[in-house]
Amino acid sequence: MKKLLLFSILVTIFSQSFSQNLAMVVKENKSISSATNATNPTIIEIQVSWLKTDQLDEVKSEDIEKDDLFGENISKKKHLLDETYTYKEAIAPGNPAKRTMFRKPAIYNSVVSVEHLLRKNIRKNLMSKEQAEKLYDNVLDVAINSYSSNTEALEQEISKTKNSDDLLTLFTQNVRVVKL
Repeated sequence: MKKLLLFSILVTIFSQSFSQNLAMVVKENKSISSATNATNPTIIEIQVSWLKTDQLDEVKSEDIEKDDLFGENISKKKHLLDETYTYKEAIAPGNPAKRTMFRKPAIYNSVVSVEHLLRKNIRKNLMSKEQAEKLYDNVLDVAINSYSSNTEALEQEISKTKNSDDLLTLFTQNVRVVKL
């Protein structure tokens, strides 16, 4: 009995010190990687054979939901984004209700997050409407045109970002869509 008690005490002591050391190593690695990302941002090049935003003329004005803040061109691009990244799926056979499913949810959700950030910045007068529209137009172009290509690097960078400001920087400065 004494041996079992002594053994459990030793295991507890060693596991606590190991977890503390591991936590310190992880914390140091995070600080090193964040410093590296801050000084040397990676440029992600997404190569596409055709631009999906060329289909913008095919979107009819009566099909889109007008955006009161950003205008008709952005509304068309948001419609194209929704059309590209979402689809409806039946919940169960025979049930008329459908649920919305997302293709590449990391990219779609990050675009939605950037939109909320820009709307908030306009509301708080941190940015002009024209500047926000230009930035959001760029974000939508990247998201829409990158759908049909390999976006693993972009999705990994999105998963590393912590907030919407970093996502905005990622889409506007660190990602380029290149037409082949």
